[in-house]
Amino acid sequence: MKLFRLTSLLLLLGLASPLSAEESALVVDIDRDGIDLRNELDVRPDDRDTTDTAIVASNLSDRPARVTCTAFNANGRKLGSAGMRVPGKGLRYLRASDLGNGVDYVGQVRCRTRNESVQGSALLIGAGGVANLPVLQRSINGSKHIVATVTVSF
Repeated sequence: MKLFRLTSLLLLLGLASPLSAEESALVVDIDRDGIDLRNELDVRPDDRDTTDTAIVASNLSDRPARVTCTAFNANGRKLGSAGMRVPGKGLRYLRASDLGNGVDYVGQVRCRTRNESVQGSALLIGAGGVANLPVLQRSINGSKHIVATVTVSF
């Protein structure tokens, strides 16, 4: 019986490692800082049909934070995920287009971090200008959940 338990445990451990590696491989890190965001907000695209959403994570604490975001289309279908490593007292952002896997969409972006001091915001960036978009934020069981309720990328 002990041999069966040991074999089962080893099998489970062997299966768990590839799944974890596969899952983490799907989440690409995006590293854009405040200077990149300023430059993006200053330059209007030549293509008047281009619109994107910037998802911004601002870290109010000294402790670095890992933020993982996932995009969902208007029908609730998951499109893709990406992560940001936000330094203490720093800022990072990603675009809705980073999460869409090449698909134009209207939907929402959900982000999560274990650092409850991270604050999220969302900016609609298009040829006509920049606008703030609504963001919901709450802490649940030691994790911060940030939802940009309306995002677009086309």
